[in-house]
Amino acid sequence: MKQIKCVLIIIGILVLVILIDTIQARIFEISPLISKKVKLEGGSSVNKGFIIDTFFCVEDKDIVTVSWHFKKSKFTCPVYEVQSTVEEKLKVKNIKIRVNDEVLDVKLEDNAATQVLIERLKQEDITINASEYGNFEKVGYLGFALPTNDIQTATKPGDVMLYQGNQITIFYESNSWSYTKIGEITNKTQDELKSILGYGGVTLVLSIN
Repeated sequence: MKQIKCVLIIIGILVLVILIDTIQARIFEISPLISKKVKLEGGSSVNKGFIIDTFFCVEDKDIVTVSWHFKKSKFTCPVYEVQSTVEEKLKVKNIKIRVNDEVLDVKLEDNAATQVLIERLKQEDITINASEYGNFEKVGYLGFALPTNDIQTATKPGDVMLYQGNQITIFYESNSWSYTKIGEITNKTQDELKSILGYGGVTLVLSIN
């Protein structure tokens, strides 16, 4: 009998502790001290107590909603699409090259050269006086150097390449040489490029907008 009484006392104490823990958690809006943390989808989490669970639901990168629910509620955090950082939202993936009244849309590669180029373009447009070379490209000096990652490349019409770190080339025919790729023109055909670039020298204006 004495053993049974001791067991009942221990059970009573445990129940009382759990109740007090649950009440103080709800009153002071904190997680129960006796709880287990479980990760949920989308970066959310839940601290599972004996009676109530505390949910930390991630709505955005810097927004977390906290709520308390009884076990039987079957609540779970909604899965939100976590928004990108401001830097990711504003990341430049395309630039424009203006030739007279024509605009060439350039889809950029993701490399060190394009990253530095973008930073320069955020400050001001870049004008390049390009000349004809080899009957397959227009090439001109940037006026500054960009990081290089040259590889032997078989270019195609529309490719925009960095040559020797300080020259920009636009191809309207093919060539094989060592270049760092800047990007490719997406809105013009080969014949259109030939017509726009014309013969001899041409002025290129690089810009973000």
